[in-house]
Amino acid sequence: MVADEVRKLAERTSQSTREITSMVERIQAGTKQAIDSMEAGVARVNEGAMLANQAGDAINLIKSEAQVVVERVSEISASLHTQSQTNSENARMVENIARLTDENSSAFQNTADLTHHLKGLADNLQNIVGRFKT
Repeated sequence: MVADEVRKLAERTSQSTREITSMVERIQAGTKQAIDSMEAGVARVNEGAMLANQAGDAINLIKSEAQVVVERVSEISASLHTQSQTNSENARMVENIARLTDENSSAFQNTADLTHHLKGLADNLQNIVGRFKT
């Protein structure tokens, strides 16, 4: 009877060992799946971090290029301001030239009038001198 109970105990122990082995295998499989999922998650996080770094680099490049554009626009604005001042000065000079041209034209007209008058006086004087000669 003791041998029978020892055999039953051995069978139950063997059955329990098989159940424990099966349970350990299921736990190991679950643990492996968890590890695989974590590794995939870490890979996705690393990929996301890499993409975030690339996006940060792209934003910094855009910022840098935008600064260059702002500087160029400022240079163009300053150049246009200088050109506007130069154009205003040129307009003043053209107005002065036009005024001087009008003054010269008036002076030439006065000279022509005086020359005509002097010619008349010279002709008159020549007539008077001509009377004394005859």
